[in-house]
Amino acid sequence: MLWQYRSALERVEFLLEAQLVFASSGRDKRLVSVADLLEEAVGTINELDLRREMLLHDESLLDGPVPSLSELAEVTEQPWSSMFLEHQRWFELCVGRIKMLIEQSRKTMGTTLDLIKQLVTSESAPALGGYDRDGRTVRGSSPAVLFDSRA
Repeated sequence: MLWQYRSALERVEFLLEAQLVFASSGRDKRLVSVADLLEEAVGTINELDLRREMLLHDESLLDGPVPSLSELAEVTEQPWSSMFLEHQRWFELCVGRIKMLIEQSRKTMGTTLDLIKQLVTSESAPALGGYDRDGRTVRGSSPAVLFDSRA
């Protein structure tokens, strides 16, 4: 089950990186697909959590709170104790990277949302031009907006 957790967390990390790449390169239409995949990956982690809780709370296995990996390492012999500690270190590093990616994503997505807001407000929208009867370019007076916010 630990390897399944690792696989799911690596997928979350990869998808957060992909989200950043798509958001920072302006390929916003891909963000929905990445968000769907992230939701699936988080669902997998939630399922693993539930399975772990069910296994460890079986009356024959555990009588009390669920132990952490470092607690398991303290009460088990080699090679299990070193394996639990190695997993614990890996999880700490991976979760640290995921937290960093989430923070970067918030900053990037915030910038993306600001750009989108600029696109739909009349103050920053470009004015459309046209032609007069003589074929000369005429600058439009009203900006092109996606929708009228007064509606």
